[in-house]
Amino acid sequence: MNKLIKKRQLKLFMVGLLFLFLSDKASAQWPDKKASFNLGKIKLETALFKLKDIYGINFSYGNNVIPLNRHVEMRASDKTLKEVLDMILPTVGVSYKFVGNIITLKPIQSKQNIRGKVIDKTSGESLAGVNVVLLDLDTLTGGTTDAEGNFVIPNIKTGHYALKASFIGYEDAIASDVVVNSGKEPFVTIAMNQATVNLQEVVVSPSLLSGQPINNFSLAGGRSFSVEETKRFASNFNDPARMITAYPGVVANNDLTNSMAIRGNSPNGMQWRLEGI
Repeated sequence: MNKLIKKRQLKLFMVGLLFLFLSDKASAQWPDKKASFNLGKIKLETALFKLKDIYGINFSYGNNVIPLNRHVEMRASDKTLKEVLDMILPTVGVSYKFVGNIITLKPIQSKQNIRGKVIDKTSGESLAGVNVVLLDLDTLTGGTTDAEGNFVIPNIKTGHYALKASFIGYEDAIASDVVVNSGKEPFVTIAMNQATVNLQEVVVSPSLLSGQPINNFSLAGGRSFSVEETKRFASNFNDPARMITAYPGVVANNDLTNSMAIRGNSPNGMQWRLEGI
């Protein structure tokens, strides 16, 4: 019984060695294998399956990053697999790499320009001199708007980006999810809001006390009046001479002139000053 089991195990081992030998031999031959075919224009996904059947090689790729629905021209005459791949894959923006018995596919990293315009959100007018930069990059990459508010950021790798626009007197504006692909330049319009600045209150205090004379040589009996005070007394018609007659000891000599006597003193001894002059 034990001899029978050992014989079976030995047979299985020999079959495994034979399978490995044949697979290694096949993998060593497929790079040099040449084939001829004329399949016309077909989808890339279909072409990969056909190449798998013809050359006996597997492909590895991501469905979301490889344009499987793009069409390629599948015509070859006595060509190796490498020659066929070099002919069809660059037309759809795909590169390849041999990894053992598998060929991995990935998109070719292409570059594109980002163009756009910056405007005032309220008036719609173009803004010149606005700084526009790409966010979340290791290096500072961006541009400045021209006199018509247009900007261009050249040689940007394909992918998803966010733009930030900054300008004095305006709030920063961010344009998110800007898609950059190899097919067409993206155009982004950024609208900016004017910034409001909250200032601290300003307190204005008078340098003189109410009634304090402007004349520094007036030691006693001097008094100043403001324009507002001339409006508070009845029948003075904004006339300071009429107003001061309401104070005790002040008498007007003549209603047609500004001559007046203060505490019995002659009008010739009184001095008038307007704004200190």
